[in-house]
Amino acid sequence: MPVEELQSIIESEELNVKNEKVVWECVLRWINHDVDNRKGHIVGLLKGVRLGLLDAKFFKEEVSKHPYVTENEACKPVILETSAFLRDVQMMTKEDKDFVIARIARSGIPRDILFAIGGCRYGTLTDVIETYDIRANRWSVLEQVDSIGPRAYHGSAVVGFEIYVIGGYDGGSEGLNTCHCFNAATKTWREVAPMHERRFTLIVAVLRGEVYAMGGFSGNLLLNKAERYECKTNQWSLIAPMKTAHCNASVAVLSDKIYVAGGCDIYNTHLKTVEVYDPDTSFATFS
Repeated sequence: MPVEELQSIIESEELNVKNEKVVWECVLRWINHDVDNRKGHIVGLLKGVRLGLLDAKFFKEEVSKHPYVTENEACKPVILETSAFLRDVQMMTKEDKDFVIARIARSGIPRDILFAIGGCRYGTLTDVIETYDIRANRWSVLEQVDSIGPRAYHGSAVVGFEIYVIGGYDGGSEGLNTCHCFNAATKTWREVAPMHERRFTLIVAVLRGEVYAMGGFSGNLLLNKAERYECKTNQWSLIAPMKTAHCNASVAVLSDKIYVAGGCDIYNTHLKTVEVYDPDTSFATFS
């Protein structure tokens, strides 16, 4: 394989490997096949490896001290940049929300990302969005995104590349009935149709591509009302209510049914009941 082809592969945003150590070992295998003619390419290939994703100890002992690297003076700036980055990562605290991920630590795609949107931060409502990169094993703040305002105790649902932030609490006397949609590909927000009821600490699930909002607290009442959002028509419709008004429950979807487990009732009693919603029969069954 010519060096240009190998360089193109390891730099590709679509390269999907378990970890960047695999890429480094691939580079070494390629060079070892014809050491005299290939070791001079180590500088360019080293820049193609996402060195910031490597374990700090592995980078220090296996990469920075490798003979191909130490014998080539042109590798020194790359090693110094990566060493400084890994040192900064180790010293970073949870307060360092403005930390920017360097190019050497950005994962390629496809990749899995977790989003943490809003909530309470040091006792204050926040609108900060943080993302966790599964491959990089690192949290970072999502920058340059419009704000929908600080909120907590909301529900969230994922349909395709879109994340729905539903209801919640913004510090007022009542819960919110608003619903905002964040497109993870374009990093843009849009407001969609509001719910029929104001809710926070609500229960949210996705079934057959539709979003369900159940229970929760309005600010005045604990709710048993439930409703369904159809993404294509941008419309909420009421469905059969839950047997018990409650909030803060866990929810799971299994075999085309929604299971709502536990939570608290109007007396703030912790529940051990499970409610099951079957969309085909349009009413809830309970066990």
